[in-house]
Amino acid sequence: MNRAIVRLLMLVLVAVTVPAAAQERHAPVVLRVPTSAWALATGDGFTAGRGTSDLLFYNPSGLTLASGMALSAHRWGGASTAASLSHAVIFNGWGIGVGARYLDFGGTDGQVTHPAELMTRGPSLSSSLAATGGLARVIKRVRVGVAVSYVQEQSPTDRDGMATLDVGLGRDLGRFGFGLAVRNIGPSRVLGTTTFQPPMRFSLGALLRPRPIAVFFDAGAIAEFAVTRDGRIEVAGGGELIWVPLDGWAVAARLGFRTPEQVGELGARPYTAGIGISLDRFALDYALDPQRGGAVAHRIGFRMR
Repeated sequence: MNRAIVRLLMLVLVAVTVPAAAQERHAPVVLRVPTSAWALATGDGFTAGRGTSDLLFYNPSGLTLASGMALSAHRWGGASTAASLSHAVIFNGWGIGVGARYLDFGGTDGQVTHPAELMTRGPSLSSSLAATGGLARVIKRVRVGVAVSYVQEQSPTDRDGMATLDVGLGRDLGRFGFGLAVRNIGPSRVLGTTTFQPPMRFSLGALLRPRPIAVFFDAGAIAEFAVTRDGRIEVAGGGELIWVPLDGWAVAARLGFRTPEQVGELGARPYTAGIGISLDRFALDYALDPQRGGAVAHRIGFRMR
């Protein structure tokens, strides 16, 4: 069974790496923005991540590693606002997750908005919404997960929705964790006068779980290699230095890098940063999302186990 799943993922990888003819933009745009403040602070490459229910949106196989709730919000100045909510439980060996993502932005009628344009507000009040449910289970030491989303893009003159599928695998080897995921598999749609496809993405990730490096200090790292539907290669990753003064209490300083896309002079910078504070079952995360032209976006999140 594991071999069959791997073969399926490799076939999808071949499809992802074939550029889509005459296709420059993908939608709904809510599927292309960061979802977790923790992930964003370390470059938003979270395919091999763990410890948060937001894994539902990055690699559904991670639902076997997380339980609890996560809530976060993202602001691109006064131009755009995103929010996400996720919840995961482990029941009878199954990881079960549900979540929702919402984005409010200003677009242009008949056109698909690119994430790089979210720092400027277009003339048309638009929104993007995704509701997701996922399942995961460990099969012969391999985590296997699937997630299905209903996503919708809406402008004052048009609206369209679709269902998308995410599939993922995960495996731990010693202090390392590995993840493989294909996200946003779905059909083409038309918004206004533009034909668009969901932003299908193949990603391979690796994680070094935090380990002690000095008295009261731990350090960990994460990295990701990805290929988008149009053949673009992206890398992301980062690390965190964690101060643990008491058992169950921690303060993490985080840095990340990524390969963001640009539209003209608009777009994100290739680096991110953030901080996380954990007190027993509760955690507060903040991520700095620098944009070109000197602007800065921010994401803040709350997690409860």
